Amino acid sequence: MKACEGFIDKTMKNYLIIILVWLSSMVSFAQESFELAIKTSGTEVPNDIIQLENHNYVILGMQQKITGYSVATSVVWMANEFGTLIDSIVISKPDTNMFLATIHQYGEYLLISGFLACKENGLYETPLYYLLLDSNLNLMHEQTTPLDSKYYSAGHMEFRLDEDQLYMAGCARHRETATYGLDLFIYKYNLQSQLFESNFLELPGNQYSSGYLKTLNSDYHIIFSWGAWGYPGGYSSGYYALFDSDLNWLVTDSLPGDIHWDNFAMNLTDSTYLLSGREYVLIAPPSVDEFRSVIYEMAFPNVPIRSFEYHMGTDTTSHPAAEQSFDTTSTGEIYFAGTANIDAAVFPYQEDPSWIFLSKLDKSLNPIWTKIYGGDMFYYLYTMKATHDGGAVMACRTYDYLTQGRETDILIKKVNEDGLIVGTGEELPNISVQDAIVYPNPGSEYFNIQSGPQINGALFELFDMNGNLVFTTILDERVAIISAISLSTGTFPYRITFDNKIVGSGKWVKE
Repeated sequence: MKACEGFIDKTMKNYLIIILVWLSSMVSFAQESFELAIKTSGTEVPNDIIQLENHNYVILGMQQKITGYSVATSVVWMANEFGTLIDSIVISKPDTNMFLATIHQYGEYLLISGFLACKENGLYETPLYYLLLDSNLNLMHEQTTPLDSKYYSAGHMEFRLDEDQLYMAGCARHRETATYGLDLFIYKYNLQSQLFESNFLELPGNQYSSGYLKTLNSDYHIIFSWGAWGYPGGYSSGYYALFDSDLNWLVTDSLPGDIHWDNFAMNLTDSTYLLSGREYVLIAPPSVDEFRSVIYEMAFPNVPIRSFEYHMGTDTTSHPAAEQSFDTTSTGEIYFAGTANIDAAVFPYQEDPSWIFLSKLDKSLNPIWTKIYGGDMFYYLYTMKATHDGGAVMACRTYDYLTQGRETDILIKKVNEDGLIVGTGEELPNISVQDAIVYPNPGSEYFNIQSGPQINGALFELFDMNGNLVFTTILDERVAIISAISLSTGTFPYRITFDNKIVGSGKWVKE
């Protein structure tokens, strides 16, 4: 593994950090809220974010130049509770791509896990990798663990820390390509003894891992996946594979609603858990279908109890956050977040706007409110966490296709328990937050109105440029589809009123 040997350089001089907006207020348990943009001349991608006990935030990301040959490096930033950047560390190794995915607080240390990609003999070897940083982001220890000799490339990994045990689940490419493709695997690594156990589920075809759950009592492990398993019969893409405490494979079966991709899971009790993912819904074959973001409450091992879904209609695709899409508050509410209006064929250089959605749910997955952020450029949410003060923090990838040439940035957005950035009244967040949006805009034969449950029953009014009312409706659905065939080409102002207050306004353009 000589190609994976290298160094870690602690510096901030290589980066131009732009803090676009800093907002805070002493409201509701002194909740802080802010936006922090991290930009350089290259591409930045967020991977994870955690809040420490001292209320500081640790942000894990990846950075790469966009001109000339370069490898991906990982960067750890530390920001205080007000969104001010206070430290950073660059993690790099020559001729090695660093794919660090997860941060855990391990005693007084930060445990960062992922894998390396080192090209050897024409193949990318990917040993598993972790490192320990102290509270000042100084490197204390690093360790690589090789894959089984039958495999040479790992990916789609998730990590869980349980006391001294680090669990790693993902998929790896088999060297015998004539029979096998990608196989699921699971590792159990003891951070003290540095001993590990593993199991690779060697089966024909490709099995792409997309999520992982270790049950509370550690008796079972579940790897969520999608791919060509060959069983059970019929159409199915989303699966779970159940392993016992010794990492022996027990059974595989399809998931409810055939949910697949971007799975994230979290225990609720010894017998129930939450599971999110993308749900493919066939509306009117063969041409009309959609991806929805969905979160299920599940009874172990694979029985759906209830669910909540988010979508923007049949002309858009909604994805839950790529790494972690939900989290629970100390009082049991659930934040569920993702991205709406994604064109996967051109990701991440989409030349159409997208929105981040954040829904707050009660313990039974009933919606309390849904806020919609963005719409002015392309946003893609990677992870969302509940914060100590009852709010939430989101790590996004952004791409302004009007000004940026195939280069993306990181946006960290901290909101309060109402989903808002609150300030003194003179300061405004760079990214807009809305209770309802109108799209597509411009449009032609129809437009949609997406609204949150907090304004159920709101009045929508559409006017011509002379101020004449041309259309009105009551918003009692999350997505209202409005026919615009009878309208002439032009610009139509609109407003949305709820509780005698204007909660939304703008202009819709018919082409």
